Amino acid sequence: MSENTQTHPAADGQQLVVEDLHAYYGRSHVLQGVSLKVGAGEVVALLGRNGAGKTTTFRALTGLMPRTTGSVTLGDRQIGRKSTHQIAQLGVVYVPSGRRSFPMMTVKENLLIAVENSFRRARRKQALDEAFAMFPALARRVNTNAGVLSGGENQMLKMACAFLLQPTILLLDEPTEGLAPIVVAELVEHVRTLADTGVGILLAEQNARFAFQLSARAYVLNKGIVQMSGRVSELAESEELTTHLGI
Repeated sequence: MSENTQTHPAADGQQLVVEDLHAYYGRSHVLQGVSLKVGAGEVVALLGRNGAGKTTTFRALTGLMPRTTGSVTLGDRQIGRKSTHQIAQLGVVYVPSGRRSFPMMTVKENLLIAVENSFRRARRKQALDEAFAMFPALARRVNTNAGVLSGGENQMLKMACAFLLQPTILLLDEPTEGLAPIVVAELVEHVRTLADTGVGILLAEQNARFAFQLSARAYVLNKGIVQMSGRVSELAESEELTTHLGI
C-alpha cells in the first residue's frame, strides 16, 4: 500500500458470494448458473471474450437487469433482490467500462459528488486527500474538466470516485479497454493499491495478461456459463483457456 494511503473504513472483511445466478434479456438465457466468490482485499478475474457475459454478470449483481434465480450475499446479508441504490449503499460498487464521468465538471467536482454522498462534512477533505494520494495524476488535473482527460486519467477518475463511495466489493468492468500499454502498466499499481486497502475486486477483462498480473484466482465465462475456474497459476498453463480467450 502507498505510504500516504490509509486503510479504507468500508473494508470490513465481508465476502461476496454468488450462487447459481441466472439472467435473461427477453427470452435469451444470458447467464446460466454463474457462481463465484470474492473476499476482502482479494482481486479475482472474470475472464471471457466479448459477449461471454462479463458485463451482464455485473449488471445482474447490481440490480441493473432482472434476475430469475440465484443467490447473491455480502457477508451474512442477502442482497440479490435489493435495488441498485441499496446494493451500492451496502458496499458493492460497479465501475462500468467507457467514459462515465460528468464531462463538463472538473475532476474535483466529480470527486465531490462521491464524497458528499459518502462522508460526513468533517471527513470530506481527508477523504479527498486520500483519493489524491492514491491517484496523484488526478491531483495535477484537479481543475480540469473530465471531458478532456485522457483515457487513462478518466479510468483513474472513475476508480477514485468508486473508492470514495467506500466499497466493500468493487466490480471493475474492462478497465484496460482502449488504453495504451504504458497506461495499463500504471493501472496495475492502482488496482493493487485499492486491494491493499481491503477492498475485494472482481475484475472483468478480455486482457488475460493484465488480469493475471493482479489476480490469484479466476473464473472463465463462455456464453454465460463458468467453463473454468481456479488459481491463475494453474489456469495460465491451460490450453483450454487459450481456446476460450483466443490468446
